[in-house]
Amino acid sequence: MEQQLEVYLSSLHDDPLEAAASMTGSLASMEAEQYAYLAEFLHDCAEDPALSAFDGGERRFAYGGAGTPAIPEFAVTQVQVQLGLSPYAAQRLVADVMSLTHRLPGVLAAMADGQVQAWRARMVATATRDLPLADVARVQEVLLEGVRGGVPLVARITRKRLQQVLDQVEMTVLPEGVAEEIEHWLAARDVTIRPGERGTSVLSGTVSTADGARLTHRLTQVADWWVELGDTRTRSVLRSVALGMLADPGMLDNLYARVCAHRAGQDLLDLDLSDVAPSDLDPLAPAPSGHPLPATVLYVHHEPDTTERKPGGCWSLDGHGALSADQAAELVGHSHVTLKPVIDLAAPIQCPGYVASPRLKEHLALMNAGLCTFPYCDQPATGGDYDHRQPYPRGPTTKTNGHLLCRRHHRAKTFARWRVQSVTTGVWLWTSPTGDHYVVTAGTTTPLVP
Repeated sequence: MEQQLEVYLSSLHDDPLEAAASMTGSLASMEAEQYAYLAEFLHDCAEDPALSAFDGGERRFAYGGAGTPAIPEFAVTQVQVQLGLSPYAAQRLVADVMSLTHRLPGVLAAMADGQVQAWRARMVATATRDLPLADVARVQEVLLEGVRGGVPLVARITRKRLQQVLDQVEMTVLPEGVAEEIEHWLAARDVTIRPGERGTSVLSGTVSTADGARLTHRLTQVADWWVELGDTRTRSVLRSVALGMLADPGMLDNLYARVCAHRAGQDLLDLDLSDVAPSDLDPLAPAPSGHPLPATVLYVHHEPDTTERKPGGCWSLDGHGALSADQAAELVGHSHVTLKPVIDLAAPIQCPGYVASPRLKEHLALMNAGLCTFPYCDQPATGGDYDHRQPYPRGPTTKTNGHLLCRRHHRAKTFARWRVQSVTTGVWLWTSPTGDHYVVTAGTTTPLVP
């Protein structure tokens, strides 16, 4: 503790942001020490034979899951009052401390070393609580492997990506439990529309993941049609307009016919919509009674050394995270399926002008797990900006000279003196305005400590 205090006092003379960042590891170590004291207290309570065992007396629970000791319930009450927590927060803390101590000792040790923040460790403890001990050990091995620069995987990914990894593990190990939970939430779906401010209504509700994905695609698609026809309203407004049009498929048919006519060079003012059916202009378009189905692109990753097909597993949908087998089947079953050829991420791609082609952007997105390449960013790269590392036209629009950034971080690189260079394919070295360095690869971020 004295050494940690010395680190803190010495940091007060440094740059304020650097001082704040330097405390992250010390805080993790201090919280790990707090957890050790809590575990010692809880173990003493668990071993106390004087506790009453008659009906209606104090009960014991293995809050931390299989392999953890049964803790007297009133010991949790003592923790609650002593630490100033709510009953629920105290119970969660006790459960996480017991899980980390007995089921995830490696994660707790990394936390004590200052490598893993407490919130990350507790996320892992909570997500693995119902898993068998053998599977918990495997999860811990995965999260602690791939140490780069002294930083384990669990500390190099964002909260969203960590949750996706944990969800995928749960779906693979406990598919029945996940299926029951999915059914529970599907049974609670609801949509309500109520009056809003003048001239508006407020819509709120819950839909299935597959319905949400298709609806998102449709709203974006229809908004793009309006933009193509010259509409200058914001994307948010156009998506709202698109949602209203879903109530009348005929409106969508007419709008799509206008788009097709525009693409064919016809004068929209002279266009007789009754004579132009979308199916006449686009072989993929439906009859006037329906509307185009969204395309579903599936990325199937296959390891060349794999000789047999393994049962189980799960899928992942960009923007949504892990999907069960049933959810994936529902999504694909209602959509046109496009089978993409094998994508060789090492293949060179060059575009003739300033704008990156869809194929180039697709390759770049896959090179960083579908994410913006800025340190610790979890925004999807598919809707991001292509950034020329060497400015155009001196720098070409190629895979080696560019990467994908979300709009916020594209602006940060352009205006806030962030610099980036590509060390090798799929690896980006970022330098902050204060000279700190971060390596980004495969959706992970590793700070380089001098």
